[in-house]
Amino acid sequence: MLLVPGLVAAGAAVQLAPHTWLGPDGEPLPFQSDAELLEFLRQAEIVSAEELTSGVTRPFRVLLRHGDVEAYGVFRYVDERATRAKYASRRGELFFRDSAGFECAAYELSQLVNVRHVPPVVERTYDRKQGTLQVWVERVMTETERLAAGRSDPAVQRWNRQLNVMNVFDVLIGNIDRNRGNILIDEYWRVWFIDHTRAFRGSSRIDSQALVSIERGFWEGLQALAAADVRERLGAYLTERELRGLLQRAEGMVAHYRKLIRERGEAQVVYTY
Repeated sequence: MLLVPGLVAAGAAVQLAPHTWLGPDGEPLPFQSDAELLEFLRQAEIVSAEELTSGVTRPFRVLLRHGDVEAYGVFRYVDERATRAKYASRRGELFFRDSAGFECAAYELSQLVNVRHVPPVVERTYDRKQGTLQVWVERVMTETERLAAGRSDPAVQRWNRQLNVMNVFDVLIGNIDRNRGNILIDEYWRVWFIDHTRAFRGSSRIDSQALVSIERGFWEGLQALAAADVRERLGAYLTERELRGLLQRAEGMVAHYRKLIRERGEAQVVYTY
């Protein structure tokens, strides 16, 4: 993902439109908060399911119903582990995990650091498979589809700032699998980050080249991130090694941004949507 130079930290803020979750008929769902939507995801009956052909892990798109409310969701159940994994494009990795549980970890962490771009998700069991159930984002296109259609956000600065949030969040969660197919763009040009089953690597290494600026709410959340809160909210989904890697990356990122602010000034590093 490329950003247009000079359009991340500087300039007036361009607000993101408030998001309304939609049902299969395109009408707004009756949820006033993420908490209400999460409860629906936990309680709703899975009425039907169809396997998705996109993606390696082959999740299911499911129709959910609770009372008179219907919505779509995506059920992921991948749980693969390897002592050593090898990749064609880069060096191998020890203690590899590809886990649906990382979806819950990514959502919980996004809430702790004020990144409102990860759709709500809960743990669920379906067809005797333990996995995660995430709300389906209606009326979206993938980044692949956007590029093929030659479309672009008329507010270029807003677009670049959202991509920057995504890039910084991926550094924080140690995501090795961001691609054009798991970046969603809704009709109001809000970017949604999905498919984090290969995130949360155990390494403490951060890519400082990707960390040139940061959104203000994200920065405040990152500085306030406490190990106790991380362990309480993410401990059910991450191993001790993965928790340590996350906390060490967060510490390194805070130190990196504080150095940038000292050198360049806060206005050149921290921005607001």
